[in-house]
Amino acid sequence: MALIELERYEEAIAVYDKALEIKPYTHYVWEYKGNALRKLERYEEALAAYDKALGIKPDNEYSIINLGLVKYEMGFIDQAIENWQAATEINNQLVEPKLAIGVALYKKGKIPESLAKTEASLKSDKSWSSLERLKKENWGDKLIADAAKLLENPQIKALLSDTNSGN
Repeated sequence: MALIELERYEEAIAVYDKALEIKPYTHYVWEYKGNALRKLERYEEALAAYDKALGIKPDNEYSIINLGLVKYEMGFIDQAIENWQAATEINNQLVEPKLAIGVALYKKGKIPESLAKTEASLKSDKSWSSLERLKKENWGDKLIADAAKLLENPQIKALLSDTNSGN
């Protein structure tokens, strides 16, 4: 994982490929490879890597979330929402897919639904309101830009200031 953190994505992919030669049915290596490919904006290859991971472990919510992140960057917003919804059905405690759905709905102009979803997710963990956190979680540029717009919404700003003053 360190190579990705160092933004040495090509090297990371080479390491993952070597690991997959030895153990091709290791779902998390496919997922990590997908993450590196996504960082290089090699979206079709990233989708294929996540599909391999899900072929091995179909209920891996993180691979499903990552699949949605790629689809969002590719402009397939409805498919991304479907992926994130599927991830919440596996693990309803995760904030990330709920917030991502809120951002996607905001982008689609479904403001009341978006704000409700966003408020619910941020009430459980306000750290997700940080754009730095979203970058750390490997959200793509389009999703981060759209999240930034949503986080500027007066209703969300009020929630965050109330939440912050309560801690």
